[in-house]
Amino acid sequence: MLDASGFHYAFPLRYENRLTGVLLVDVAPRLFLDEREPVMVGLCREISHSLEACRQIVGKIELEKALLQQEHLASLGRVAATIAHEVKNPLSSIRTLAQLMREDPEMDQRYHRDFGYIVSETDRLNRCVMQLLSFARPAPEKKDLVPVASLLESTLSVQAREWEQNSVSIECRIDGRLRDRTADLQTLQHVVLNLVLNAAQACGQGGTVSVEAGTNAAGDVVLVVRDNGPGIPPAIRQQIYDPFFTTRQKGTGLGLSIVKKNVAALGGRLELRTPVENGRGTEFQVVFPAGRVEPVTP
Repeated sequence: MLDASGFHYAFPLRYENRLTGVLLVDVAPRLFLDEREPVMVGLCREISHSLEACRQIVGKIELEKALLQQEHLASLGRVAATIAHEVKNPLSSIRTLAQLMREDPEMDQRYHRDFGYIVSETDRLNRCVMQLLSFARPAPEKKDLVPVASLLESTLSVQAREWEQNSVSIECRIDGRLRDRTADLQTLQHVVLNLVLNAAQACGQGGTVSVEAGTNAAGDVVLVVRDNGPGIPPAIRQQIYDPFFTTRQKGTGLGLSIVKKNVAALGGRLELRTPVENGRGTEFQVVFPAGRVEPVTP
């Protein structure tokens, strides 16, 4: 077996009676290393200790990064809570007053467009505040059986009606048997909403957003959100998940950051493909590992 791989010797790497790896040695053109074997055994011991030290350092760095991230999110959460308290209440009052004034036929006739703008802008600001709160909020630990198919269908039907007035079509193809047994309903819903919202904004008026959900050959749960917009330029593809990064005038830049955080919290992975076809389009694919789909009796 060693000859087939091009090596002549194999030395085990052990740390505290635990096998951590194998050191393969090619001694060509010299064919024997028997007289140097004790030296190699000692070298293997040093290599094992060095590798273990590296693993511990990497683990410590990852832990420190996680702690810093938690501290950052905790600070951001406190700021977000203050913003929510100071901003949401006035926004609610402004929106209510605008709606009441629209009920006056004379006022509505004279200022119909202005009232509509006030209501839409207060709704937009309210969504921005909610996105900030969602980004700062820790991921929920409780996970239950979630009827994925019905969740997607109800969520997307509402989005389809909202975007219809902007001439954006939302098409769905969902496996009706999907039920994830290790998900959180609200977290999964936020993933879908943010991906669809991002896709609809990207393709613009007259565009199409397609949503597909099912299982692949490996049994993974796969959710695909695709748009026919201009695609994401190569220069900014590495930045799209950064908090507060956005190319739009109106936006918080938190949508995809929230998606990435929530997908990781649900134990999945997020994949990007752009362009999709003829130099256009963007596709986000959310994949959850196999074994999460609850069997459904026909």
